[in-house]
Amino acid sequence: MAEKESKMQRQLYLYSYIRSGAICGRDELLRKGYATSIRMIQRDMKELTDAGIIRKKYHGDIDEYLDDPKSAPTFNESATGRYRQHLVRLHRLCTLMDKLTSSFPEEISEYEILYEYYLEDKEDAKSHPELYDKSGLVPPKKPILEDARDCYHRLFPECSAQTMRRDFKELSNVKEVLYYPKYRVYLVTEHDDY
Repeated sequence: MAEKESKMQRQLYLYSYIRSGAICGRDELLRKGYATSIRMIQRDMKELTDAGIIRKKYHGDIDEYLDDPKSAPTFNESATGRYRQHLVRLHRLCTLMDKLTSSFPEEISEYEILYEYYLEDKEDAKSHPELYDKSGLVPPKKPILEDARDCYHRLFPECSAQTMRRDFKELSNVKEVLYYPKYRVYLVTEHDDY
């Protein structure tokens, strides 16, 4: 994590850690640097719960947050003011982390290299047609890349383009790397331990 991150970034890091399936107890979260105090962990877990993202209950005997089987995660509709705005944004960002289709940098890079070779061969074939079999010039298979902007607008049609840019910037600050090649936006997941 960054040395000085915002409350939102800290909560998104915590959510990334939780959704990775890692066992999370207070001591473990403190040791990994997800908070500076037990009280901070309690507040962050409460806000993730109030945002309708998780439903975890702390079990002190085993020092672990476990899923609460009695109820599904629900948004705290009684929240008001700035706290409600924070919860709405937290819910939106966590939903994006879950719903955006991930791509991998190696796959994109390999495709770009193969496509460059294909274009070079295509140009060479025009100047030296006797050296190339036309049926052998096939473009490489493009990886399936979902346009994150389209996905964002599908999930949150009421949000403006400015809100979308802010949300993407926030996600890029917490290792959910977003690439902006040409006219498309892709979510690229790094292979890191949270």
